[in-house]
Amino acid sequence: MPAGLSGMDSLLDAWGRVHRIGGPAAHVHAEGEAEQSFITGREDAYPALRARK
Repeated sequence: MPAGLSGMDSLLDAWGRVHRIGGPAAHVHAEGEAEQSFITGREDAYPALRARK
């Protein structure tokens, strides 16, 4: 797992503890959505950064 995803999971875990998320299903769903957004953003950024030599 990339460091960015690990950090994001830690952030979501901490947020869930502070806000007392009532069920693990919501937390798992939030982690899945965040992971997908992270991967999509990274894939979108890569070609744009490669083009700027």
